[in-house]
Amino acid sequence: MAGGARVESIEALRAFRTAWIKFGEAVTLALQDAESEMQRTLVWLETEAPTYWAGQIRKRQEAVSRAKEALRQKQMYKDFSGRTPSAVDEQKALALAMKRLEEAEEKLAAVKKYARRLAREIDLYKGSVQRLATSAMSDIPLAASRIDRMVATLEQYVALAPAGEAPAAEAAGAGAAESEVGPRLSPWCRLRRSTPRPDVRAAAARAALPATDWKIAIVGPAHREALAYLPLEKQPPQPSQWMVLNAAAITAASVYFERLPAQFPDDSGWYVGPADDSEPHELWCISIESLLAARPDLRPVLELPVGVLVVMDASGVAAVLDARAEDLWPAALYKVTGARMGDAAATVPQASSAGAGGNASAPGQTEAQ
Repeated sequence: MAGGARVESIEALRAFRTAWIKFGEAVTLALQDAESEMQRTLVWLETEAPTYWAGQIRKRQEAVSRAKEALRQKQMYKDFSGRTPSAVDEQKALALAMKRLEEAEEKLAAVKKYARRLAREIDLYKGSVQRLATSAMSDIPLAASRIDRMVATLEQYVALAPAGEAPAAEAAGAGAAESEVGPRLSPWCRLRRSTPRPDVRAAAARAALPATDWKIAIVGPAHREALAYLPLEKQPPQPSQWMVLNAAAITAASVYFERLPAQFPDDSGWYVGPADDSEPHELWCISIESLLAARPDLRPVLELPVGVLVVMDASGVAAVLDARAEDLWPAALYKVTGARMGDAAATVPQASSAGAGGNASAPGQTEAQ
């Protein structure tokens, strides 16, 4: 790499991720509230308001008819003296009734006019905020997922690095944090939220595993040895048992295996899904035998007990979480890689001295050199 990243606090990344997610949720909620309010207003203008004013027009037309009839009656008949009585009150009542009728007709016309105008304005508003809505719904969760992967990588690095090389901020806060709250949870535990509900897994249709190359790497010798070092009781599934597979996991660059309590007869408890941002796919119920026939290297993974979550990518096993969401993989892998590095370092002086002088040096001479 041309340059390194200066990371002084992994907690700052976590805090930023939390704030980022809250911002996305606030934006989404605000957009949904605004659209909901506009839709309620539009529905009112298109249904309730026209119905109300149409009813008012009918009532006021009847009032006008009654006022006209009262005026006609007053003008038609004469009193006992033979004179036509004054119809001023009836004329005022008719004028008021006609004015109220005109008002109702204007209101109905205005409702129809502004219903059409509001519908156009809503369309314009949706177009103007579409980019923001897309960012809140997809870009922000995608960025949060990238931050999760960054945090996971940094934590693995911190766990593997010698004590003297750990970042200063992590070294300062690690002891206090672990003594107060116990082992730090791995960010990979978020994947447990992606696992389908028990009833959804139980409803998965049984299918044959397609002959397709997986993108995740083969579990190599070093990783198999590290899996054996894990302080977990092995629970090998029977070949006749079944597991649930998300179809997207086959072509995903990163995959997770989670073993849960059995939900149906002959259920091994294993669920396999994409650990990246792949689109949701249908669920298949496949046999353990068919998976091991296609990927026999996964046998050590499938032997892990209930409560375990394993993340795999193009480099092989990336994380192994126990039931407490603690990542056991860095320590197990370090036992293998660290031991091999130590063995190689121990053999270098002997090989060098043998090549230089042709004879093996005495122990005291080797230390002196």
